[in-house]
Amino acid sequence: MDFLEAQMVMSLGHGAMPSPLKPDGSSWDEFRFEVVFDWIELEFELSARTHFRHVKEALSVPYAQALEQGPGATATHFRVKFHDVNRYAMLIAAVRELRHRWGLAGPVKVYAHELAADLYPRIPQGEADRPRLATLGATWYQCMDSVIRDNHRLYRTKRDGVYFDIPTDIPTLAAQLLDGWQLGMGHRDAPVYQHLYVKTTDQNGQPIAPDRYRTRLELRISGAEGWRYFGWPGVPLLTEFEELQTNRKLNKHFYRRIDAGRYDRRTQFELPTLPQPLRRWDMQRLKGGGVKAYPWGSKADAAFNKRLNAAFRLLRSAWKRPC
Repeated sequence: MDFLEAQMVMSLGHGAMPSPLKPDGSSWDEFRFEVVFDWIELEFELSARTHFRHVKEALSVPYAQALEQGPGATATHFRVKFHDVNRYAMLIAAVRELRHRWGLAGPVKVYAHELAADLYPRIPQGEADRPRLATLGATWYQCMDSVIRDNHRLYRTKRDGVYFDIPTDIPTLAAQLLDGWQLGMGHRDAPVYQHLYVKTTDQNGQPIAPDRYRTRLELRISGAEGWRYFGWPGVPLLTEFEELQTNRKLNKHFYRRIDAGRYDRRTQFELPTLPQPLRRWDMQRLKGGGVKAYPWGSKADAAFNKRLNAAFRLLRSAWKRPC
């Protein structure tokens, strides 16, 4: 694919990535896909009153919030945030500790969580990886399947208060990401928020090891309004957490868009008109008849989503609720 053809594919939103990433999707083999929970915030009510500091110490967590205050600054209703949790069993152990010390007056709820998809170079090259990670982030944003619609902007840090509109062309956006700018989608304090950037520092702003550099897309959901956005009736129970991870609308906020048409094989049809270099289509037969036609430029998107699906399956396996 020559340069002109690559630019035409990108301008149509079909997701092909500029050189050296290949339009057939084979370049995704150069990356390791991983999906993790950055943090999970539980809400619960205890049978006995206690101070939030005692809850923090019992659960070994950095954040605990009392939602009401009684005698001696004690409370029964709390929210607690767990960082870097990678197994359902870790939350079950916390619930057992709460039940043992104070008792639980009701079911534990998942008030909020932040889900993150990371793309690591399989063969890390440190600083040399940053340009292609920035390009990856720019094309990921331009070709996202689902996205929070309002308040898209570029910012460097949450505190500096400086925001810019997002460039519409991939090279300029990639240059901004390479320079340390971050993409925000939605209001920072809204119930649903997306965040895309090249990760080179930890949550405290300290540099991480160069072999841990990656492109990261985060999706934060909080409160009843946030969960309703994804079709849930309200704040879910912890016992329903496994079911949440199969929510297709939620997962689509990480996938790349595939411009595909579904056609009945018994009906004649014409493929949409595209510039001559792009009139190449891959056909896939569907169970029960019919054909799905993929524009040639979307092969990279399909390959991307396939690898991301595998990462989601690994996450669900790790978070499978014990019987």
